[in-house]
Amino acid sequence: MNNTIEEIFKIDKIGKGIAVKILFAFLVMLRIAVNVFPIGSTDFDSLYSYANKLLEDPSIAQTMTLADIPISRGNLIYLASILLTEFICICGYYIYVGIMIRAMRAGDDKYKPISLSRLAGRIVILMAVTCVLFFPMSIILLYLFLFFIIIFPWLFMFPACYLSGDSGFFVSFAEVFRKNKGYYFVNVRNLAIIMMLSLFLQMISVIIGKVYEPVFVVLDSFIFVFTMFCIARYSCLIYRRMLLLPVRGKGPVEPLNR
Repeated sequence: MNNTIEEIFKIDKIGKGIAVKILFAFLVMLRIAVNVFPIGSTDFDSLYSYANKLLEDPSIAQTMTLADIPISRGNLIYLASILLTEFICICGYYIYVGIMIRAMRAGDDKYKPISLSRLAGRIVILMAVTCVLFFPMSIILLYLFLFFIIIFPWLFMFPACYLSGDSGFFVSFAEVFRKNKGYYFVNVRNLAIIMMLSLFLQMISVIIGKVYEPVFVVLDSFIFVFTMFCIARYSCLIYRRMLLLPVRGKGPVEPLNR
């Protein structure tokens, strides 16, 4: 594989690419289905009205109970379906990383690929941990979003480090920070390129969606999964680069340049 920016966006360039294409199509169709055929009720007018009353008169919150919040069971089911969809997409991210990190090491004597059984076990562990932490972490990130942005160039590397089989679950956290030495701003730059492309494509989809809304739903789902796989692919490429060219001095190397 070439160490170029363009390589990040070749998300199906893993072996024959069949497994990745199936995974990509499944996640895109899942996101489309949730929007086109929503489960539960999408009518949140009562909740919006109640929120506006709270903004106008904050003293209402002093006597408010959970029973006072006008949210129906259908609303909760719909929100749960959205959260479940996001969780499945995160699991898809793990599967993509696992497939790619193993494919990259095929035939490598120094860094041998992890066995399928160990890889499957580690993916299940990541899914289980994510299942437990997904909802509470989502709430925390609403308050610590800036902190999340700062640590993301380290954090996104964890699945690649763990699923490679090089380290255990907890040791992988330390390894991510150690291996990222000298690569932090390179990661910031390349992640910014991915996100800027995603934002540009989303702007185009919004413009098209104003003409024909169903197209927006399809494009938005496609762009989301494509962006997620680009980040997953980059994490594998840069992790391999970190192993081959660890930074021992004060200055960083320049991986994945144009």
